[in-house]
Amino acid sequence: MKKSDLNCKMSKEQFTERKVEMLYLAHPEDFHVYFDAIADGILSIPGCVLYYGEPGFAPTEAELKKAHIDYVVIPVGKGLLKADSEVSKLYAKLAEKQFRADNKNPVNVLPIFTVENKELGRLPELTDLLKQQTRFTEIQRAYARAGKAEKKDMITLMTAFGFVKSLGTEDRFLKTSSAEALKAFAEKLDEKYHKLWTMQPLGWIVGSLGRYYEALFAMGSYKKETEELCLKDIEYSRKYAEMAGTDEGFAEVLPAYDYMIWYYMDNGKYRKAKPLAEASLEYRLTLVREKDLSAAKIGLTLAYYNLGEIEYNLKHNTKAKKCLEAALENADKNPGDDQSYTDGVKAEIKELLGKVGVVEPEKIKKVGVMIKMK
Repeated sequence: MKKSDLNCKMSKEQFTERKVEMLYLAHPEDFHVYFDAIADGILSIPGCVLYYGEPGFAPTEAELKKAHIDYVVIPVGKGLLKADSEVSKLYAKLAEKQFRADNKNPVNVLPIFTVENKELGRLPELTDLLKQQTRFTEIQRAYARAGKAEKKDMITLMTAFGFVKSLGTEDRFLKTSSAEALKAFAEKLDEKYHKLWTMQPLGWIVGSLGRYYEALFAMGSYKKETEELCLKDIEYSRKYAEMAGTDEGFAEVLPAYDYMIWYYMDNGKYRKAKPLAEASLEYRLTLVREKDLSAAKIGLTLAYYNLGEIEYNLKHNTKAKKCLEAALENADKNPGDDQSYTDGVKAEIKELLGKVGVVEPEKIKKVGVMIKMK
């Protein structure tokens, strides 16, 4: 396999450092279904080069290593899962080797999952997926500056990270045990280097482990392990955002807060949820004031809604009403790109607002005492 024999597309924006070179491979049935979406996502990230051949083209592992391809991008669609093509066999081989400690020169596989619950699902937002998984720009620059030992640790962490992310929901037990091992490894590296490339995967790992534990211990049941891990997710996400200083980094803190708030609420722990919901709201307001961050502006709707629902369940109706009204006002002011989603959230807020009285129970009692005194 020679790069000169393949088709090639490049990001419009490039850097002086070494480019990130990627090879798109797909089962013949999947090739054209996902190519445009995946290519657009990759090429929207500065510094990327995308190579591709004909549908079903599958080089050998040796050829991939010789060509020095950074990432093999493979859509995991219905075709690939049939395991009847050379691409399917290559994917299985590379994914299995990627996490092995004795594999000193692995080929990095970046699977793009398109299958949810064994049915063809909506293709994930490629730009976000790729930014979250690899942080191409930061890692590319960090790799160029790193010494030999650090480069080796960086490659080991990112390939292991990619493997754990590639495991599907049917591999839950394997995914949990692998993520536990990866968490311990990432924590050691973070103690040693404490840089962007250690913080970003560590935040994802601990947050995901919290979700895995919730699923393993039965949905809806409150577990200390989940709570500790998800709170750590918020901590790591905030540290990463402060180190990176990018809009994307700050935006990724918001879902870390939301998941933990919803986890408390789903388990009826509204008093635990309230300070976290208040902190989440204040964090979004700060990002709006200081950075004019679009994701924070849109996210204020959810933050006010969460706090309003918590206050309602704590019987603080006046506070709940104010929060819910603020949520509706923000939804109109900052609706976001998905209007149908915004309309659905607004309908939920209005429904809850209809259940909220104006006077809090505590105030009713005090009024009653005053009437008796008169």
